Amino acid sequence: MKQLLASALALVLLCSGATVSALEGWAVHLDASALYGITVTGDSLWCSSSGGVLLLDLVDSTFTHYYDGLDLPSSEVRAVTIDGEGSVWIGFEKSGI
Repeated sequence: MKQLLASALALVLLCSGATVSALEGWAVHLDASALYGITVTGDSLWCSSSGGVLLLDLVDSTFTHYYDGLDLPSSEVRAVTIDGEGSVWIGFEKSGI
């Protein structure tokens, strides 16, 4: 049930396109139509997308966008999963894992 609610929350937030923060100005999030997969582990919801990896903290509803500065082989992330030891694995469209 927690995973279903978390997935629904993430989709609602991602569908909003852009949000306004009074303190920080504009914050643009990924386009939900480019979302390929969702993985929930603990209090974290991981999304693979055409713009990298998006992490939603389910405790405080903050987003972290993983792409810029990480030297990923591609921004086209087709899959994201978490193994039993907590390591994050991402699969790219043309570049492997």
